[in-house]
Amino acid sequence: MGFSDFICIFAMPDEVLFDYYCNTKLSESSDMAKSWAARLCRLPKQELFVAQDIIKVKIYSVAELRLMNKFYISLFFLFMAMTSFAQEQISGIVVGDNSKPIEFATILQLSADSTAIEGTVSDNNGKFKLPKDTNAKLLKVSYIGYQNRIINLPLKKDTIHLSINQEQLQEVLVTARKQLTKRITSGISYDMSQNKRAQSESLLQALRYVPTLDVALNGNVTVKGNSSYRIYVNGRSYDMAQSNPQQVLQSIPAKSIKKVEVITEPSEAFGNSPGEYIINIITDKDALDGIYVNTTLQGNTQPATNDGIMVMAKKKNVDFSLSYNYDLNGQHNQPLTQEIKTPESTTFLSSIGNGNWQTHLVRAITDIRIDSVNTIYADFHTSLLRTDITGSWEQHTTIDPKIYRMEQLNHDIAGTIEANALYRNYFKKRPGIEHFSLGYRYTHNPDKHHFATTVYSDNGTTINNQQTDGSMNEHTIRGSLSQPIAKNHTLRIIAKQVLRDGSVESSDDKNIAYNQSLSQATAYYSGQISDWNFYALLAGENDYMNMRLPLTGEENRHNEFHLLPQLGASWNANQYTQLSAQYSRSTTRPGLAMLNPFYRVINNSAASQGNPNLSSEMNDMLLVKFLYMRGNLYCQMGITGTITNNAVFYYEKGIDSEGRLLSTYDNIGKSKSIGVDLFANWRPWSFASFATYLKASHGNIKAEEMNLNQNFWTYYANVSADFYLPKNWSLQGRYSASKQAPMLWGTVNTTHRYSFKIDKSLMDGRLNIGVEANSPFSKYSRLEQRVVKPEMETIQTNYITARSFGVYISYTFRKGKRVNIERNNTLKTTDQQTGVE
Repeated sequence: MGFSDFICIFAMPDEVLFDYYCNTKLSESSDMAKSWAARLCRLPKQELFVAQDIIKVKIYSVAELRLMNKFYISLFFLFMAMTSFAQEQISGIVVGDNSKPIEFATILQLSADSTAIEGTVSDNNGKFKLPKDTNAKLLKVSYIGYQNRIINLPLKKDTIHLSINQEQLQEVLVTARKQLTKRITSGISYDMSQNKRAQSESLLQALRYVPTLDVALNGNVTVKGNSSYRIYVNGRSYDMAQSNPQQVLQSIPAKSIKKVEVITEPSEAFGNSPGEYIINIITDKDALDGIYVNTTLQGNTQPATNDGIMVMAKKKNVDFSLSYNYDLNGQHNQPLTQEIKTPESTTFLSSIGNGNWQTHLVRAITDIRIDSVNTIYADFHTSLLRTDITGSWEQHTTIDPKIYRMEQLNHDIAGTIEANALYRNYFKKRPGIEHFSLGYRYTHNPDKHHFATTVYSDNGTTINNQQTDGSMNEHTIRGSLSQPIAKNHTLRIIAKQVLRDGSVESSDDKNIAYNQSLSQATAYYSGQISDWNFYALLAGENDYMNMRLPLTGEENRHNEFHLLPQLGASWNANQYTQLSAQYSRSTTRPGLAMLNPFYRVINNSAASQGNPNLSSEMNDMLLVKFLYMRGNLYCQMGITGTITNNAVFYYEKGIDSEGRLLSTYDNIGKSKSIGVDLFANWRPWSFASFATYLKASHGNIKAEEMNLNQNFWTYYANVSADFYLPKNWSLQGRYSASKQAPMLWGTVNTTHRYSFKIDKSLMDGRLNIGVEANSPFSKYSRLEQRVVKPEMETIQTNYITARSFGVYISYTFRKGKRVNIERNNTLKTTDQQTGVE
C-alpha cells in the first residue's frame, strides 16, 4: 500500500470517497488504505446500501476542498508525529502564483526511478513536514489545477511555487464516486442534484440516469420494463405527466430537481396499491408563477409521427394546462398469407394491406389550491381515433385453382369525451398524504365501424357493406378516507359506484342495448415494523349487467359478487437485499367488443363474431421477488404463479354456415402459468449503462369439453446499452425478442427487433434533437401462427414493417419557474377502457 494512497483516503470526507490513482488502478492495497482510514476516522456506518455512479467532476476550488474534515487531518499529523519522532524531516511551504499558501497540496517522496515512497498534504497555511526516507531522491509537489513540480532532495528553499495549469482548469481531473443512488424502504432514491451532466438537461432526459428507469427516444418511460406506473411530485399525485410524459417531463429542467424516488413496494406514505409503481419527483423549490410552452415533432419512415404542443401556466394558487397531440401510425404494403386446410381441400389466400391509425387528443386541466390542505381539481379530455385499412386479397383452392380477387376497406371512428372533478383534503401535519377525497367522472364513448368488401368473380362484382354505430355513457362516483391507526400504520376506506349504459346498432340487425352497475367497497391497510412492510386489502365487488337484443327480444343478465383479497409483505434483509411476497385475487370483465354478437366478414374465407354470453374471469396470483443492489448493479428477480378460472380466449371455432372460418370468444376453462422475470441494470462507468429485462413463463390451458390440454411458452427479452458522451451527446442500442401466447391448438414463432439512436441536449435541456434507426437490416418482422386441429389446420403469416428511420425534435419555451399541474386518475375505471389515456 503506497503511503500516498493512505494520505489521500485518510483526508476524505465520508460523503465523497475519492478513488486515488497513482500509476495504476486501485488495488487491494488501496482497499486496505480505505479500511485503515475508516478505522482511524471512525466513519459513520451507512444506514442503507449506496449504489455509486462514477462521474467525472470538474476541478475543485480551494474553498471546496476546505470543507474536508480538518479533525481527520489533525489526527493524521498526530499519528505521524508519534511514529516519526527523531527521524530526519523534510519541511516547507507550498504557494501559488499569487504567493498565497495552497492548502491540501500533495507532497510525495520519490526514489531515483520515480517510485512513490511516502507523502503528506499541506495544512491550511500551505506548510508540510514529513520524515525523510533513506531511499528518497526526489520530491513531487502537486495540486488540482496546478502544474506538478519535481525537486531534487535535499531542498534548497523552503518555499515551493506552483504554476496554474490552464488545460487542467478546463478538463476533468478527479474521478469521484458520488453516492447518488440509495435504497430506501419501498424502493430507491436517486440524488439528481449531484449529477453534473443532468444539470444541463431536461427531466425527461435525466431520468435515464435513474436505475430501473428507461426513456425511449419518443419519450416513453418504463419502470423495470413496465409502462404501468404513477408519477408524483413532492409526494402528491402528478398524473398529467403520466398521461403525457414526453412533453410534461421535457418541460421541466432537471436542475430544479433534488431527487427522484422509484417506489416499487406498497408504501404507507404514498398509499400505492400492490403492484403499482410510483415515480416521485422531489423538486428544489415549490412551484412559482410562470409559463411553459413545449412543442414536439417526431416522425419516421414507417410512416409514423407523434407531434404536439402544450402550454402550462400558473398564477398564485391556480394552475392551468392546455395541450394538443397528433399521432399517426402507418403500416403500408404489408404482405399477409393464409392457408386453411381441411380433409376436402386447401384454400390459399394472400393480401397486401395498408393501414393508417390517426389520433387527435385535446386536454385541458386546472388545479385550484384553496389552502395548504384543500384542493379542487377539474379536467376535460377529448380524443378522436380514425382507422383506415385497405387490403387486396387473392384466393384459390386445390379444387378450384382459379384466382379470385377481393378488395377490403375498413373505416372506423372512435372517440372519447371525459370530464373529472375532484375535491381532496390532506393531513395538516402530513401534507403529502391524502386524508379524504370525493370525486365525479363522466365519459361518453362513440364508436362507429364501416366494413366494405368487393368480390370479383365470373358472375360479376359483389359488394358487401357492413357497419355498426354505438356509444356508451359512464358515470363514476368515488370517495376515500384515510386514517392513521398508529405510527407508520394507515387504514384507507374506498367506496366506488360505476353506472354504464350503451347501445349498438348494426347492419345485420343484431342491435344490442345494455346497462351495467358496478359497486365496490375496499379496506386497505398498510404499515411498517422495523425492516418489514405489510399490506392487506379486501374488496367486495358486485357486478350487475343486463344486455338486450331489442329486435329478437333476447335478454342476457348476470349478477356476480366477488370478495377480492390481497396480502403482501417485504423484508429488508440487509443493506443489499430485499425479499417480498404477495397474493392477490382479481376479476377481468369482458369488454363490449367481445360481447357484441356482430358478424364481421374479414374476407371470403374468414369472419369474426362476439359472444354476449361471456362471464368474468377469476384470477389468483402469487408472486415472490428478490432484490439485490450493490455497487453499480441493480438486480431484481421474481417468480409468479397464476391460475385463471373461466378463462376467456379468442380462437378459431370452425367453419360456419356461410363457409367461412369463424373466430370468436368463449369461456374455455382453466389456464395456469408459472413464470420468472429478471431486471438488471449495471452502470460500470459514468458514461455507460447496460440493462436487461427478461420475462418468461410456461402456460397450460385445459378445457375438458373441447378435449384440450395445451402447453406453451411465452417470453420477452430486451437488452439495451446507453452511452453518455461529452457535450450532452448520447448513444443507445437495443435488441428485443418476443414470443406471444398462441391461439388454442396453436403455435407461434419468435419475433426480433433492434434499434439504434443518437441524441443531443442543447440550451440547458430546452432543445432536444435525436435520430433513430429501427431494424435497419430487416425490412419485415415475420409473425407466423399455426393452428392444428383434427378437422382443420390453418397457417397465417404476417409481415410487419420493421425497418424505419426517424428524427425527434423538442423545444421548450420557459418564462418564470416550473409549474406543477397534474392530471388526476383517481376516478379512472380499470375493468374497461372508457376514458382518454
